[in-house]
Amino acid sequence: MNEKLSRFTKTAGPGILFASTAIGVSHLIQSTRAGAVWFVTAGFFENLFGIDYLGEWTIVILFIVCVVILAIGKYNALDSLIKIVAIVLVVSTVAAFILVLYNGPIEPVDGFITKDLITVSGIFFLLALMGWMPAPLEISSWNSLWTL
Repeated sequence: MNEKLSRFTKTAGPGILFASTAIGVSHLIQSTRAGAVWFVTAGFFENLFGIDYLGEWTIVILFIVCVVILAIGKYNALDSLIKIVAIVLVVSTVAAFILVLYNGPIEPVDGFITKDLITVSGIFFLLALMGWMPAPLEISSWNSLWTL
């Protein structure tokens, strides 16, 4: 039993250490307030695979799939999926940037009124949007020290 706990601590320790230092306002306040963590993911999933709107059932299905992947110990599969998602996000961001440069500015939309962000609520929105992630640069050395 002690060997399993020791192995688990050595494996999970760096991840837990990093996660606990990288939690900021956006995780604790904004994400829970908006409920965006699951609804946005479900929306992406439905749009990507052309699934009709299923409401909360899409969220339940995604949650069950993630739990099953972790429960059967397919951490490598989950890790590979996360890497694929990261690559797709980087490539799509670069492609969007290049397309914006190529196509130039968009035409203004009639009747659209921009909101002023320099208000009390606008400044609080910007602060929450930035997230104030408290992960300092030396966090990478903490993981290395833990491993050693």
